[in-house]
Amino acid sequence: MSSLQFVALGVGDAFSAKYYSSCLALHHDQQFLLIDCPHPIRKMLREANQISPLNINEANILGVALTHLHADHCSGLEGWAYFSFFVLRQKAKLLCHPHIKKRLWDGCLAAGME
Repeated sequence: MSSLQFVALGVGDAFSAKYYSSCLALHHDQQFLLIDCPHPIRKMLREANQISPLNINEANILGVALTHLHADHCSGLEGWAYFSFFVLRQKAKLLCHPHIKKRLWDGCLAAGME
């Protein structure tokens, strides 16, 4: 029986000068789910791999569970979506509440991805 593990990628808030914004990588059965996606998400993943015994392979990230649309929780989505599409050759998967999904494009992503 495998266990559920997590790696704290960031523990800060929007005003932190020392820590990345809050973000977790949940691990189960060699696959990962990101809880939130702040910028710079790929740098956060690389640095976590330097200290964590869990190897967070970007290809094994199944998706992002987005808690809300504050920039310190979702500012990395644009970069993650492009990286997933052009480098990993797969569409980024996103899990979120319908209210978040309704506002995501116009309220967050359209300016950089339209």
